[in-house]
Amino acid sequence: MRLRDQNKAKRRVAKDAVRWLYADRKESDSLDRWLRQSPLHKTVYLEIVQLDQALGQIDPLLLKPPPRRL
Repeated sequence: MRLRDQNKAKRRVAKDAVRWLYADRKESDSLDRWLRQSPLHKTVYLEIVQLDQALGQIDPLLLKPPPRRL
């Protein structure tokens, strides 16, 4: 896999990891399944958890791309 493709995949997984971090705790079984699907899922999820702890809380608005200028 090319580096560009790897970075794209990691960004996608990171967005999913943030969603899981703030998901309802009732979905813990689904989170466990998602984490077991790929070593990348677990690695990125743990990175997001560490960032969240370090920063307090990640503002989900930061994950959205900036608006396009015309």
